[in-house]
Amino acid sequence: MRDDAAIRALPDDHAVPGDFRVAIEDGCILVWRDDLEAEVRRVAADPDALDVADVSGRAPLGRIEVPGQRALLVRPYRKGGMLRGVRGARFHGRLRPLDELTLHAELQQRGVGVLDVAGAVVRGDTSGWEGWLITREEADAVDLAAWLDGADTAGHDDPATTLERAGRVVRELHDEGVAHPDLHPKNLLLTREGTVLVLDLDRAGMDHEPLPSRPRLANLARFERSLEKQREKGRALARWDGAAFYRGYGGEDGPRWQADALARRGSLALRKLWWGIIGETRRGGAS
Repeated sequence: MRDDAAIRALPDDHAVPGDFRVAIEDGCILVWRDDLEAEVRRVAADPDALDVADVSGRAPLGRIEVPGQRALLVRPYRKGGMLRGVRGARFHGRLRPLDELTLHAELQQRGVGVLDVAGAVVRGDTSGWEGWLITREEADAVDLAAWLDGADTAGHDDPATTLERAGRVVRELHDEGVAHPDLHPKNLLLTREGTVLVLDLDRAGMDHEPLPSRPRLANLARFERSLEKQREKGRALARWDGAAFYRGYGGEDGPRWQADALARRGSLALRKLWWGIIGETRRGGAS
């Protein structure tokens, strides 16, 4: 990556907030907050040498201990789909780690439950890049899918209250003009303090106006399809209470949102046929 004016302008093009520091050197764009420069440089120098975090995801997450602070989790950007094993980790076009960092920071400032973003690394430029997003670890947290399937975490003893919180944070996201690109239970994290955080905002954008009904319902229908897929894989989801989730999302209008989302989730028979074709149920992969 050339260190010329066009490359130096990239962080501004992606609206990286002013409370982050930016360095462009040695073929990398490095972004960090607070006193985390050394940790971000570790990611840039050799991301494969990081410890592996004990959390699930599309690709293994790196983990960095920070003395006196919460540890950092490092998420590499990887391609999905049926050919993800051969498509590699090189992307083209907009630098998605910078976009996601910016969106996280803005949502956090607006009080929406998201991970505390700490930095990002991009190797390359818009003609071809690899990237990593760095966030603060939420220790002893579990995702909503695992919790519905029986996993425990402190602060979430009452299923109805927990699901109301989950519905509320999705509503907050939609009210800020953000449609989640892949809304499913694994992308809602339950922390030990009892809060719910939204995960994986890669490819999401913010319109700065509340979402209209149509994209809201598309998101909620996607969520319902994911729940159904989990049941198809034999998971009990014993704690699922749709009325509580939609009460958190829509208050008195919760039943209407629930009915509309269920109506729009589509044909179970056609989806089962598609899952069979791509082997999704057989593999038991992420939703």
